[in-house]
Amino acid sequence: MADDESARDAYLAAKLEAARRWRDDRIAYADAKTEVIVRLMQRAES
Repeated sequence: MADDESARDAYLAAKLEAARRWRDDRIAYADAKTEVIVRLMQRAES
């Protein structure tokens, strides 16, 4: 992800949105980020 600007941007956007939506729910926040990371890793592998 370090070399892929679009992946970094997607992760940052997801992280900020998750923080906004689930400010008081760390599990939901982490789950939302995990979904994005899995998608980005699958994209990188293909």
